[in-house]
Amino acid sequence: MTSRARRRATVSMLVSAAAVGLVFGSAPQAAAQPPTPHRVDQLGDIVYDQLFTVGVQVYERVETRRQTVYAPQPVTNYIPVLRRLHSPREGKPGSLRYGFLGSPLPEAFATQGTLGRSSARLGTGHIVTLNPRTLGPSDHYSQLCVSDPLDGRRIGPLAGGSLALWCPS
Repeated sequence: MTSRARRRATVSMLVSAAAVGLVFGSAPQAAAQPPTPHRVDQLGDIVYDQLFTVGVQVYERVETRRQTVYAPQPVTNYIPVLRRLHSPREGKPGSLRYGFLGSPLPEAFATQGTLGRSSARLGTGHIVTLNPRTLGPSDHYSQLCVSDPLDGRRIGPLAGGSLALWCPS
């Protein structure tokens, strides 16, 4: 099997997995504890290595920012901050990793996050482009959104994944 054929097969499997997640995403779950997200061990994870080969955009959660919003009552929002990894050997061992298909994403960004408590989930909505070195605000505005079609479920060796698509302002 050629390298190109392997890449097509792997991308096809990822898209199929996402489609299965979309179809079964609303299945009822037990009220027990949510599953613990898988943390990538950087040594010997062949499936993880292949994600880079087939062009999946892989990001590492570098921090979670806590923000309180007062509208109309105080609510705490936990905002994931992600930085792009360019090879399987980059990043902090044991960190949460996410894969994205679709539009090219910036080097670093923050997602909408989750309300009430910190979670491995990314949240759904517009992303905020960040400076990849300082993780501070960037001069660039993004018209991209991420969605959580698998409702926070793991994707293979990743803690989660998403589609990156253009969304209206």
